[in-house]
Amino acid sequence: MGSLTLGLDTVDLSDDFSWPDEFSWPSVVNQKTFSITGALLVQTNQRQTGRPITLVGDEQHAWITRLQLDILRTFIETPGAEMELQFRGFVWNVIFDHEAGALEATPVADYDTPDNADFYFITLRFVEVPAP
Repeated sequence: MGSLTLGLDTVDLSDDFSWPDEFSWPSVVNQKTFSITGALLVQTNQRQTGRPITLVGDEQHAWITRLQLDILRTFIETPGAEMELQFRGFVWNVIFDHEAGALEATPVADYDTPDNADFYFITLRFVEVPAP
């Protein structure tokens, strides 16, 4: 079981989320330029942070309750909030990627009067940041 922690508050996250961008972020990058003589210059280095982490639930997997969703919304609405994300045995220091749409939530069943126990499937978008 994974989790997202901000201060003393924690939301449990299922390990059943899919992670579509797990292998799409290159940790090594290079920049190519040409010198004044026309020679190719290549600078290569290891990225330190900035990895996008997108966790996607669907109609069949990784549901959360409306109560958990409300806690996630307080995390999202805390400017500059750095959180600890534990997922599939790894731990990252992350922020929500507001630019990419930090959270999407869809009720599993749409009721006229929502209850805290109702289930939602969600997409969470994070960016890894340096540990404090």
